[in-house]
Amino acid sequence: MNEFIISVNDLKKKIKVEGNYLLFNDKKFNFELQPLNSNLFLFKLGDKFYEVYTKSLSEGKLLVAMKGRQFEVIVRTELQEKAAMMMESAGHSNHHVEIKSPMPGLILKFKKKIGEEVEAGEPVLILEAMKMENELRSPAKGKIKEIFVKEGIAVEKGVTLFMIE
Repeated sequence: MNEFIISVNDLKKKIKVEGNYLLFNDKKFNFELQPLNSNLFLFKLGDKFYEVYTKSLSEGKLLVAMKGRQFEVIVRTELQEKAAMMMESAGHSNHHVEIKSPMPGLILKFKKKIGEEVEAGEPVLILEAMKMENELRSPAKGKIKEIFVKEGIAVEKGVTLFMIE
């Protein structure tokens, strides 16, 4: 089963996907999604069909048009949502920012080195958790001051991974 956090206009909902079923608000819906081209999909929910247009806006944000309405949508796994919340709260500081692991996982790769400049939202490392690769991003603009872990090691939730100044 895959669980996702869907954000539409700052309203967040949890959706679970089990095979051809969506679980939403304790209700189970049969669904199918067929791509018609790279941005257009045919979405069947129960007995109803919808044409859904999508366009990538920015990292993780989509424009979705359906039934004559448009929405800005963010789709994240629970891990990605926790990481985004942690980085958002850490990003409001002008000092040193310590980035901690949002859950247990394996450090796969660092995309930045000590001393390198980073922009807010720029990927810094890849953490594998529950067989999924998740990019942890910088919550603020700055410089990588220190890296506390090495590639290839397992970390627990809450372990400090790196620091930005």
